[in-house]
Amino acid sequence: MRKRAAGSKGACGRIEGWMKALAGAIKRDPQMESAMRARSCKLGIECGSRLDRLTQEKSIERRSTAA
Repeated sequence: MRKRAAGSKGACGRIEGWMKALAGAIKRDPQMESAMRARSCKLGIECGSRLDRLTQEKSIERRSTAA
């Protein structure tokens, strides 16, 4: 049981790193950021959720202080 938990922890860390890298790439691409903002609910980001509100923010500074 503990081995599985430790393995899951490692997998979570890898996924977290991948997601951070992806978010950074999206932030650097204005067209991608706009497309993601427009389609956030279709992409599985629950409408009205904290993540949805963050993707709808126009200002990167406001996003970083809201998180």
